[in-house]
Amino acid sequence: MNDNVVYVICARRYAKNGEVIEQNVHVYSSYQNVIAAFKPFLDMPNKEVHMNGKDEMLQVRIYDPANEFLIDIVSISMKRKSIISFQEERNMFNKEEALKKLSEEEYNVTQKAATEYPFTGKYDDFYDKGIYVDVVSGEPLFSSEDKYDAGCGWPSFTKPIKKLTYHRDQSHGMERTEVKSPEADSHLGHVFTDGPVDKGGLRYCINSAALKFIPYDKLDQAGYGEYKKLFE
Repeated sequence: MNDNVVYVICARRYAKNGEVIEQNVHVYSSYQNVIAAFKPFLDMPNKEVHMNGKDEMLQVRIYDPANEFLIDIVSISMKRKSIISFQEERNMFNKEEALKKLSEEEYNVTQKAATEYPFTGKYDDFYDKGIYVDVVSGEPLFSSEDKYDAGCGWPSFTKPIKKLTYHRDQSHGMERTEVKSPEADSHLGHVFTDGPVDKGGLRYCINSAALKFIPYDKLDQAGYGEYKKLFE
């Protein structure tokens, strides 16, 4: 057995309400053994499969509509010393490495509280169905269901889909409320009280450079399937 990598597979069977009705944990000494053991699952029809890595990690997410259950198979290298789900793994991001992947504008906005020029962001005049996540950590932030055209030149939302953090901002001689993501501590933009009254009266004015869009039809594949309920 390889002393450095041991493949721990946690296979869970879910009922439609999300309850775990069956769970099994298996340990394998090689990636090849994992593939051999789970090939029957990989060959199932009507499945969605996501695989990441070759020698240290295998992830398979399978939904079988005929039997109305989701099989979530997660294998994690023992270097990580844990078995974690897609959601937990996404949250356990390496911020230092994530920052290296940002463009100059994304870095300046999220880390230095810079503001992109109005009407230049890719999500300003953009209304596809899906959710917006933090460009650094991937944590969910906003839904297209709450996005509207405020005419200000930046993506505007009436509310977030998770609790954000707020800070008093007196920069540039103005009194504003800064909005930041709770996990990555990324500067997102500001929240104002001139939003649609029938939607609560708030306007979250957010920089496109702080966001990454996940299309609705890619939510399961990207590990955000639980957020589909926002569109029901």
